Amino acid sequence: MTSTSRNGAQKGTRWLDWQRYRHLSRRDFAEYQYHAALGRLPAIAGHLGNWELGAAALWAYGYPVHAVVGKQSNSMVDAEINRARATKYTGIIDRGSGFGLKGAYRALARNEIVAFVADQDARQHGAFVDFLGRPASTHKGPAQFAVRNNSPVVAGFIHRTTDGKHRVDLRPPMWPDLSLDETAAVVELVQRYTDALADAVRAHPAEYFWAHRRWKTTVGTA
Repeated sequence: MTSTSRNGAQKGTRWLDWQRYRHLSRRDFAEYQYHAALGRLPAIAGHLGNWELGAAALWAYGYPVHAVVGKQSNSMVDAEINRARATKYTGIIDRGSGFGLKGAYRALARNEIVAFVADQDARQHGAFVDFLGRPASTHKGPAQFAVRNNSPVVAGFIHRTTDGKHRVDLRPPMWPDLSLDETAAVVELVQRYTDALADAVRAHPAEYFWAHRRWKTTVGTA
């Protein structure tokens, strides 16, 4: 996991060119203030709209945000993308490294925000829940943390409005149902944050960008 310094944070503001994005309403981020105050906050998004801008805007308003990312097959592209990300996030957590999960848990334990994009195929390690009418293997790490720590998960999405501005859509905190056993509570919470993404995709289908095989893993092959 890499972290940025205050100099890196200042560079990040310039890199993002906030004058270009000044139409991002501060009122939209008042919701972030409420959610972030809860602490220990896994934030769920998808490859919808300008998802990188949504997380960067949260960081720009003073909240420590760590992005959980995958490794690109082209090492030069991967390095360039992560150099850009490092200027606008507090930390970058490599999902595929042996330290990725530990890094996420450490950040959450410090009451910092960890942002996940929750629409990758999780192969045999995921929970099968409904996504747009089909069972999909879905990463359950955010739900496991929430259940084990009785903390909420917040789903947040960003989309472009008709006047060319960006609008952040934050859903109410989703608390785990601790009346269920741990396994059932995790799956139930995964289904809820997957439903939130599905609702956002249905509302803005033209902005959903995900070229990978979301339903690659089937129940019979996991």
